Amino acid sequence: MLFVCTAHIHWDPEYCDVKVVQTLMLLSEIKTTMEDAIQKHRPNSNLPIDCTSVPLVLCGDFNSLPDSGKIKFIIIINNNNFFFCFFFQRCN
Repeated sequence: MLFVCTAHIHWDPEYCDVKVVQTLMLLSEIKTTMEDAIQKHRPNSNLPIDCTSVPLVLCGDFNSLPDSGKIKFIIIINNNNFFFCFFFQRCN
């Protein structure tokens, strides 16, 4: 299983708060979609769903510089490899 996602985040630098909200919404939707798909492929499993066990290719125009907070939130640079992480709890 491999997940591929692409996105286009708002362009205007005056609306950086919109970019943050769009990024958080994107990550939340990716996480929900991955959880649903993983669950559908193992319907009788009682094991917890681990989205980090499935590769994700996240592409897009984030309209942000590589050192921006939005990009740093998404990307962890480790040994010149990029890993996309979204370890956050959903608010209830």
